[in-house]
Amino acid sequence: MLKYGIKIMEDFTGKGVIMRNVVKKKALILCSWLTMISSLFSAEHIQSLDFENITLNENLRLKDTKTGHRFHCAIKGYEKERSIKVVNTESFLGKHSICYSIGQTEGLGPKVSSGLDVRGNGTDKIHHSIIPLERKKKALFSFGNTYCTGFAIKLDETTEVPQKGTQVIVFQIWQGAPFGPPLKMSLFNKNGGIAAGVFVRNDKTGSSPSAPWLTAQEGIILKKGVWYRLVTKVVLKHQAMKAGRVEVWMAQGHKPLKKISVWDGHIGYDPAGHGNYANRKDVKPNPKCVPTFGVYRARQKRKIKLFFDDIRVASSVSLADSLAPVKGEK
Repeated sequence: MLKYGIKIMEDFTGKGVIMRNVVKKKALILCSWLTMISSLFSAEHIQSLDFENITLNENLRLKDTKTGHRFHCAIKGYEKERSIKVVNTESFLGKHSICYSIGQTEGLGPKVSSGLDVRGNGTDKIHHSIIPLERKKKALFSFGNTYCTGFAIKLDETTEVPQKGTQVIVFQIWQGAPFGPPLKMSLFNKNGGIAAGVFVRNDKTGSSPSAPWLTAQEGIILKKGVWYRLVTKVVLKHQAMKAGRVEVWMAQGHKPLKKISVWDGHIGYDPAGHGNYANRKDVKPNPKCVPTFGVYRARQKRKIKLFFDDIRVASSVSLADSLAPVKGEK
């Protein structure tokens, strides 16, 4: 009876209500911590690529001599003006990185295609797939899922600011020809400096080369001669789904990653449609997407030289960080 009387008195005075609220808050905090810990354990590496065991073949494909995996390369431009090398003079972790270099290419010659010297549409392109040929069926990006892609990048001191009105794509999510990429990270001229920004297309913008871009991250200046870690988290959802999301995380050197932008909206083209590509109805976007990295730009009288290292694709930002140890691939 005494306990019962105390309980009534606590309820009457409000103390019981306060205690119940405290217990409820503590339970919610515990649940959130358990959810976070569970997500950390369920998060997985999807793909990793460092350059300690990488070779280049005659078609400029990368090959991992340890796993046997091959990484496709898409090429356009002048062979004599480009250089792709695995180098031991620059690295983020380990002892090697990959270096992409393209010289001045504006106004070089007529349309010619000869072996790897493909000169046709006014662009310079050297882009490698992050997903190896042997893992395409399992590891390509599917709509409705979340993908975090991270890499370390460094601009060489000799790199020149891109010409105004042009962009250099260093990372993209590609949904197949002839469609423009649904998402790209590009370098561009921002107030005389070299900025990195993230841009998106979907069924509303259209997918043709002249279609407008939506800005997911407006651009942050990168210094030459400095390693940066960048992670792009993408909740990949097209127009027939609820809105997706793009988050961009960044750090200089080994400093902690910081979220620098969040954008909500649709990314990519509904595979059941036609991508709103210049009113063409004879083409359909692929149901899956390929992440690629490298240098892709309009020809210009500017030189670019940069390094990539420690590329990661994972289901969480922490595991996609270039500093994260690789625990096994999904």
